Amino acid sequence: MSAPTLWQQLLIAFVAIALTPTVIAILAKLRILPITVYLLVADSFPNLIADHKKVCLVLFVAFLVYPALMWGRKLF
Repeated sequence: MSAPTLWQQLLIAFVAIALTPTVIAILAKLRILPITVYLLVADSFPNLIADHKKVCLVLFVAFLVYPALMWGRKLF
């Protein structure tokens, strides 16, 4: 399988940039934007997570509980 040509790469980049606001809006509406941002940061900076384990664990749990509480509130 060959690598994409320059025009294919530009098309992929354009579509990704054009869809970014839509993806962010969907994640915010589903209330999972904070956990998504946290996971992106954790993947990008593993040393930060290793240095601040307790803070990161508290943030991770908070970002998981937040959508559950919001969804539960809508159910009741």
